[in-house]
Amino acid sequence: MNKRLKAGRAVALLGTLVLASACARTTEYVRAPGEAPVVRGPAVTANATPYEAAFGCLSESALRTAAARPPVRIGVGQVRDFSGKFSDDDGGFKITQGGSQMVISALGKVDARLVRLAERFDTQIADAELAWLDRRVLGDGQTRQIQTPQGPSNVPWLPYYGGTVRPTDYYIVGGITEVNYTVSSGGAEVRVAGIGGGLRQFVMSIGADLRLVDTRTLEVVRTVSSQKQIVGWEVNADVFRFFGDKLVDVNAGRKSQEPLHLGVRTVLERQVLELVGAALGYDTTPCTDAIEARWFEPVPAPALPAGAST
Repeated sequence: MNKRLKAGRAVALLGTLVLASACARTTEYVRAPGEAPVVRGPAVTANATPYEAAFGCLSESALRTAAARPPVRIGVGQVRDFSGKFSDDDGGFKITQGGSQMVISALGKVDARLVRLAERFDTQIADAELAWLDRRVLGDGQTRQIQTPQGPSNVPWLPYYGGTVRPTDYYIVGGITEVNYTVSSGGAEVRVAGIGGGLRQFVMSIGADLRLVDTRTLEVVRTVSSQKQIVGWEVNADVFRFFGDKLVDVNAGRKSQEPLHLGVRTVLERQVLELVGAALGYDTTPCTDAIEARWFEPVPAPALPAGAST
């Protein structure tokens, strides 16, 4: 009876751990009469990284030191996934295919007085409207007077005079080039009399390579290659006991991992800061160093071989 009491207490403890491991609160609501309840989680938030403040630092500092010069126009080309990681089980890519969109969003965080973002990634709508202008079928509901060989004429279509699309000064291209699984892992597990638990830690890494290109000369102004480690951990506990001829196996655990694609966004934003600095002729190191000292763990220096000296 004493053994059953102890096992019962262990099961109750594991149940408490399961409930306590829930890290996101959810509620249910009914959108219309007769519908099943729908789970509603947290509100929508800005998709920010620790480098968010560095863009403000760059804008503020560069505006103080920059002369009265026109803003630099930058476009974004293909920032693809070159890692080659594909999942046969999930039927999809392991890494995000939205690198270009992440770079575009990062450029949008720089003050418009310094950088103007030019759309070059998806010009399908603009191309269609320019074609309709050329065919004289695009209008805004008003009439305009144009000069024809026969004299002034009122027309319902928009005339196109050309030269309205501004050229870029630079563009950014590159890709996500590394996805390294199990850079480091370790853990421990203990089981005594059918009751046990364990801890596992793991580290993976992702890397990206971007470059800033002068649109007029096609010279590469700056290249940047960066990587970031993604860390995670897992804790579990379980009870494995017989009650008479009944087997009771209760498991509880919690797992937490830094979001992989948020790590990709963080790397790309760090690189965009450096490339924008190159385009403006401004050193972004003070801004990025301040952010990294505040938000990230310091990277230990590699151990030197025996007998080596610095």
